[in-house]
Amino acid sequence: MNTIRFIVYGFLCSILSGCFGDYSVVLRNVGTNEITEAHVSYKNFESVGGGLHPGGTTVHHGNVPRRIPKLAIVEWSRGDGMHHRKEVEVRTVVPKDFKRGDLVFEIDDSNEVRISSR
Repeated sequence: MNTIRFIVYGFLCSILSGCFGDYSVVLRNVGTNEITEAHVSYKNFESVGGGLHPGGTTVHHGNVPRRIPKLAIVEWSRGDGMHHRKEVEVRTVVPKDFKRGDLVFEIDDSNEVRISSR
């Protein structure tokens, strides 16, 4: 009986709170300048931070809660010590049927953030 309860509670946890995510968050440096301390955060989630070398290097964070956020905050620093913070729309950019794959945040040399999914 306890085994059945454990399975039922585990199943409910996965449905109600998104314990088992279906997508990953990816940060990419698409510019020519070094990026440090880059991370993405939104309600109840903060990605792994890290440095991004020029030319498309990435930081990858898997097993993200299922719900796609309306807004996300992307933060990073440059080699000159400048800290940057952008609030970006996510839900309006990602296709409505997006459930699995990568949610990609790209940072360029003009400190703009683009979002895509793949």
